[in-house]
Amino acid sequence: MVPQTPGTTVPLSFDEALKAIREKMATARKKKGGIDPHAQLAIVKGIIHLAAMAAECTGALVAMPIDDDEDHDQNSDVQEPCGAQVDTQPNVRNSAINFGNSEGEGRPVSTPPGSDLLRIDLTASAEVLRAEGMHMLKRLASSGNGRHPLPEAQCFLAQLLRGHGDQRLCIKTNMDRAFSLSLQASKHGLSEAIFWTALSYERGMGVRKDAARAVTFYRKAATLGHGRAMHRLAIILQHGQLGMAQAPKEAFTWLKRAASIGSIPGAIHDLALMFEHGNGNSIAIPDDSYALELFKKASAMRYAPSMVKLGTCFEYGRLGCPLDPRKSIEWYRKAAELGDPAAELALSGWYLTGAKEASGSDVEGDGVILPQSDKDAYAWAKRAAERRDPRAEYALGRYCELGVGLDAPALQEALHWYSRAALQGHRKAKRRRAELKKSIRFSSSETFSTSSSSIRFVKSLLSGGRWGS
Repeated sequence: MVPQTPGTTVPLSFDEALKAIREKMATARKKKGGIDPHAQLAIVKGIIHLAAMAAECTGALVAMPIDDDEDHDQNSDVQEPCGAQVDTQPNVRNSAINFGNSEGEGRPVSTPPGSDLLRIDLTASAEVLRAEGMHMLKRLASSGNGRHPLPEAQCFLAQLLRGHGDQRLCIKTNMDRAFSLSLQASKHGLSEAIFWTALSYERGMGVRKDAARAVTFYRKAATLGHGRAMHRLAIILQHGQLGMAQAPKEAFTWLKRAASIGSIPGAIHDLALMFEHGNGNSIAIPDDSYALELFKKASAMRYAPSMVKLGTCFEYGRLGCPLDPRKSIEWYRKAAELGDPAAELALSGWYLTGAKEASGSDVEGDGVILPQSDKDAYAWAKRAAERRDPRAEYALGRYCELGVGLDAPALQEALHWYSRAALQGHRKAKRRRAELKKSIRFSSSETFSTSSSSIRFVKSLLSGGRWGS
């Protein structure tokens, strides 16, 4: 069995997922009096997951909206494609479930709860599996015929409607409906639903923004032990967000509780920042060793900001780490693979200067860890800038202005990147944009010099970590 890091899951193959659902169904068949709603939901989630995996193998599904009428024929609502379309079957529900007799005609007058699930053909097409799974999910999430809605089903359906489910399912988003479902589920004390209700109020997702209500729901979810709610509440209180006064002691308490859960890397990372020397924090007693331990723990959970932090520690010898270019580059590269712009910009800096083993180290050859490459430096900076990181946009502007990694200076492109960074409040970008515009206006050739001293100046800025605002 593949070992799991806390907070992560090992993806199953299609055959493994199919086997798992069949085992759940077999267990459910042995129960008298029908299937427990929570067991039904587990089976439904498995069926929907199978649909996503089948879609990956056979072709993309068409986008499907989810309306409130559970008996509505979902095929009639299929609209624009989501990737390549696949053939749909006209009688989706009957093609997946055989009700009544062997010919599939008629439905039994009285069937135990959840018995429909046990008749689903798990070898059906992705389109059929998705339609059946969503039909069953909507039934669990709604009331009618003497049944009460299952809060967990409402919460799961809300997530799909927000677009936070498996993207291969191509479920059309509906923020209004998602908020309504979360709010309904929150009334039953479901902490996950309460958290998403808070987030919806904070961001205006399906409801008008309401900071006071957001804080109220965050606090309620945090009190129930919801880790992400604890973390968010801690940040709100630490920085005085959403109209709240700063309360560093209470923030520290919530942050410790969130980190202690062990599955929320963001909380672990932020707690590490609290223990780091020189962070201006007066609540936690500085402890670089413990901070480093926490950064490593969050990095093991594939949390990119902590990976970047470790890369910085080994680049500059912080938190008791030795200067080690190799380890620094390794951590930056791991974070860059996850799409972190700070890591991509840091790699740009390493390519700009190149990296060698420390003098005196027992290394064969020339000791080069990373060869210097202006083109790679430019490429990594551009990747970061395209993610709208203002520091990267400013750095790329400097590269373009001086022609680093290019065949010649590209002044208009430099202005473009300076402008993008300036719009995000980057002060150096604002100044440089004004200076460059003035220089272009007067056509001063000296301003566009790409002498080695100019390029060395850019390298010193980047290697010194001074691409700040």
